Amino acid sequence: MIVAQLLVALTLQTTPQTFVQSFYDWYTRKGSNMDSVVAHRSSVLSPPLLAVLRKDRVEQAKNPGEITGLDFDPFVNSQDPCEHYVAGTPVASGQHYRVPVFGVCEGKKSTTPDVIVELEPKGDGWSFVNFWYPEIKTDLLTVLAQYAADRKKKP
Repeated sequence: MIVAQLLVALTLQTTPQTFVQSFYDWYTRKGSNMDSVVAHRSSVLSPPLLAVLRKDRVEQAKNPGEITGLDFDPFVNSQDPCEHYVAGTPVASGQHYRVPVFGVCEGKKSTTPDVIVELEPKGDGWSFVNFWYPEIKTDLLTVLAQYAADRKKKP
């Protein structure tokens, strides 16, 4: 099974780690945020992830001045991003790969991942399917589902 997964990874244009590092290099170089990814790099997001991110933005826009959705950067798991991020060693998880991402703030690399990105093969490349937050033991899709459920409960 692991050999087959490695063969899939090697036949793609880039490795999971290279893909993730390239994304984070672009993301930090451009001073990007979630909206810029959705607007300019949406092809790196799986269709289900892109749909829930767009839905979250639409719902937040309906309630200006009120936090009704994401209030942190979901790609770096922070409100105050580091100046650089480093992709760690990928780990196969079924058909997906998980890549830990470490923040480098003030020249010091964190000892634990800030976020773990989950990827799946897409054509000859990769697509982000979820972002895991080890510190708070949850993930982006779960957080967005909870926000959506909370909004439905609001009068």
